Amino acid sequence: MNNMSVTQEKYETLMLEVDTLLKPEGFRRTGQNFRKRLPDGKVRWSIIFEKHRRSTEDEIRFTFYIGAEWNRRPADYEDYMPHTSWYGGAGDRIGYFMPKKEDTWWEIDEGTTAQILSAQIKAIIWSCALPFIRQFETEKDIEDYQRSFWDSPDWQKNYPTAIERLACVLRENRDSSEIAKRIDIVRRLGRSNGVSKDVTEATIQRVLKTYGITGGMPSE
Repeated sequence: MNNMSVTQEKYETLMLEVDTLLKPEGFRRTGQNFRKRLPDGKVRWSIIFEKHRRSTEDEIRFTFYIGAEWNRRPADYEDYMPHTSWYGGAGDRIGYFMPKKEDTWWEIDEGTTAQILSAQIKAIIWSCALPFIRQFETEKDIEDYQRSFWDSPDWQKNYPTAIERLACVLRENRDSSEIAKRIDIVRRLGRSNGVSKDVTEATIQRVLKTYGITGGMPSE
């Protein structure tokens, strides 16, 4: 901990304590990130600590994200967006999995007792984070979780979700009428969400091409 401020040392103490908790569970630490790849290699659990951009060496504000990741690239990602090995499948900042279900941040300064804070964070990981991510052992678990939101009113108005549902019917080899229905919904939600017609049509054709359909589904 050479060249660290007192506050930075306390934050590093927290990271060491979290590592002590998670290592027996199969997680590996890299910096502020704790990850575990499941045996089939297709799902990975992540607990990722995040410092607020206004943190200083004497005052650190932080939270952490928990999630299950998989190799499936979101259907609404354009080709120019970076390609990676892992993409978020389920998860959010930890506050949304705590009783109040709101974004929650903690602060560390010279007056913080590192041991008390570490105990608090470890208890939250054990009682809130791990129970959530342990639901996701397979890709199907993630897919089922995502689908559980699709019929809610807000998600039915969501343009990226409409694109994902189009990809889903293509992946499942649904009949052409179902594909056409999903394309119409993408177009409608594109308009209502202020997406230009050209962008929407390019997205539809890109998704169709991903699943081997070229020229079979006309543009509007």
